[in-house]
Amino acid sequence: MLASAGVLDGSEKLHKTNGSETINLYEDLGITDEYYIFGTDSLGRDMFARAFMGLRVSLIIAAIATAINLIIGMNYGIISGYFGGMTDILMQRAIDIVGSIPTLVVVTLLMLVLKPGMGSIILALMLSGWIEMSRISRAEVLKVKELEYVQAARTLGAGHRHIIFREIVPNITGKLITQIMLSIPAAVFLEAFLSFVGIGLPAGSCSLGTLLTDGFQNVLVHPYKLLPAAVLMVGCHLVAEGLKKASE
Repeated sequence: MLASAGVLDGSEKLHKTNGSETINLYEDLGITDEYYIFGTDSLGRDMFARAFMGLRVSLIIAAIATAINLIIGMNYGIISGYFGGMTDILMQRAIDIVGSIPTLVVVTLLMLVLKPGMGSIILALMLSGWIEMSRISRAEVLKVKELEYVQAARTLGAGHRHIIFREIVPNITGKLITQIMLSIPAAVFLEAFLSFVGIGLPAGSCSLGTLLTDGFQNVLVHPYKLLPAAVLMVGCHLVAEGLKKASE
């Protein structure tokens, strides 16, 4: 039920076979001095607090998974692009094989085997999330490693480690940051989907996906319960798009 100071008082009309009846559970329970901006769920919990708690959990999962994907994908792409030749061919064929498997199928099968929890979701997001990072890293390395200052460092006798971490990595971070901005909301969406279909976080946990599940179960009676989680998910996507355009 919704209860907002000066806007809604928590009253709702119930339609029955013999007519309609207006009830107010807040007044029936003696709750007349407390207001809930987003209303309460079926168990009486504050939807405002649960929405932002769920956003925090989803962002933590997405941030950890994205950071791990960045480390794996960046190193994989740098090694592939920098050394080239047969190393690059073999590593790219491995990516083609892994990338040809539908992500959703792999993630769903993995989540059915593992116990529900944050660790399982992070592992599921890691399975294929690093591939795009590696491709971007490789493409940038192929361009940067032929520039004059890299060739000059190689001519002066600089080793592979110096060239990679002092000359190449600082000049490819821009594209990687842009990809990070897109990867985090994508991970949030995937986590929400897994929780929504029941193979994500366990029952009782709070995330955007579980909030959507709870709201969907009551959408015909209380459709407002879907709005907080849905608006936050769309907001994450819009923020990511804005940061992407700002970095271009």
